[in-house]
Amino acid sequence: MKEVKIYLMRVDLLDLNDERFWESVSEERRAKAQRIRTEEGQRLSLGAGLLLEYGARAWNPGYVGKVRTRQNEFGKPEVVMDMDGGFLEDGKAGGGREGAGLRRMCISLTHSGSVAGCAVADVEVGLDIEKVKGYDGKVAGRFFRDEERQFVEGKGKADRGAAFCEQWVLKESFVKAVGMGFHLPIEEFTVHRGEKIWVEQSAVEGEFEFRLERLDREYQMAVCTKGAADISVTWVELADVIG
Repeated sequence: MKEVKIYLMRVDLLDLNDERFWESVSEERRAKAQRIRTEEGQRLSLGAGLLLEYGARAWNPGYVGKVRTRQNEFGKPEVVMDMDGGFLEDGKAGGGREGAGLRRMCISLTHSGSVAGCAVADVEVGLDIEKVKGYDGKVAGRFFRDEERQFVEGKGKADRGAAFCEQWVLKESFVKAVGMGFHLPIEEFTVHRGEKIWVEQSAVEGEFEFRLERLDREYQMAVCTKGAADISVTWVELADVIG
């Protein structure tokens, strides 16, 4: 069976003045995070990059470089690999790896509130985390199909915010797994709820599996994979991601 490893980390205590964190990610991730105006946003972006590096080494222990990514034609980040299956670093084959043929590595990054997340897998994967807030009927009316909106509004008022967040992360995780970004409008497919969660869509071929998990009172997580996969979730401490 395919495998998905999810790494989560709280970043509210990430010290932006500690150069060890910045030195532990690629130049492109540093530049991306530093372009963000707010410290909260910088922590989240940097945290996602730190988890990517951490996850890459857990996935391929022989790899010792920095992970480079590029965006596909729709804007989804992909790991840059050479012909032998090794990561590239600074345009050079191998990226400091030991030997050739590292495991295929698909990724999905996410962050919300004070939590960053990274999924590493050998299958197309989409990971989304959102902080649970109140029900937004205008957003549901714009982006949810009738059945989805009815599912949320069928809940009691106290539970609608959580139900709305569940539906949102499910839809976002599918968009990320497919890798089409805004080219697959979120309102053009339906994620059905029941004994099994499934998606009704015509954009791509294949069967997609979902996992929905409440992380705590504040956060909701959804994972979408193309086909069945064994999924594990690990919380990581800040001290563990310093290279």
